[in-house]
Amino acid sequence: MNLFTVIFNKFSDFLLDNPTLFNNIRFFLAGDQKNTKKFVYDNIKKYKCNSVYDLGCGTGDFSEACPKNIKYLGTDISPKYIMYAKNKYKTKTRKFRIEDSLKNTKISKYDAVLLISMLHHFSDQEVNNILLAAKKRAKKIVIIADIIPNPPNLFKMLLAKLDRGKYVRLEKDKIKLINKHFTIVEKRIINSKMAVQFGAICKV
Repeated sequence: MNLFTVIFNKFSDFLLDNPTLFNNIRFFLAGDQKNTKKFVYDNIKKYKCNSVYDLGCGTGDFSEACPKNIKYLGTDISPKYIMYAKNKYKTKTRKFRIEDSLKNTKISKYDAVLLISMLHHFSDQEVNNILLAAKKRAKKIVIIADIIPNPPNLFKMLLAKLDRGKYVRLEKDKIKLINKHFTIVEKRIINSKMAVQFGAICKV
C-alpha cells in the first residue's frame, strides 16, 4: 500500500465517521438514491412485509424507503450514526439501536431484512457471517443493494475504486456469496446518480 493510499484512507475515515459529512458526500455521489429506495419499497409491498430489520442501517435514511405503517428497526455499531438516525428519523414505528448484529444472540424475526451498501466493506468470510445473521432474522426476504466495480463509464468506475469499502465485488462474485445462503428471485442494476449498485431480492 503506497503513501497516497494510506493518507487518502485516513482522510476518508475522518470524513465518513461524521454522519453529516457522510450524508453530504453520499448525496453528491449518489443523489437521494430514489431508485434504490424504490427498489426496497416496491419489494416490501410486493412480499407484504409488515416488519423490517435494517442491518447496518448507517444514518438511517433507508427507513424512509419503508412504508410508514410497518415496524422498522435499524441497527448499527456506530453510536454517532445511531444518534443521528434517532434525531432525524425516529417515530413510533421506526426504532434505532446500537448493536453488533453478529454478536447479538437475542434474535427476533422480521419479514424483511435490508443489507444496503454494506457488503463491500467486508471480506468473504465476514460477508458469510452477515448473510447468516440476516438469514436468522428474515421470515420472507432479504433485500441487498451494493456497489459494483465495473459501472458503464470510466468516471463512475473511478468513484467505485475510491469507495471506502475495500471489497467492491463484481456482480458474479456477489451472487456466488449470496447463493450459499439464499435463492435469488430477482436481480437488477440500479443507477443512483454517479453510483451504480447491484440489487438482489433473496428468498429465505
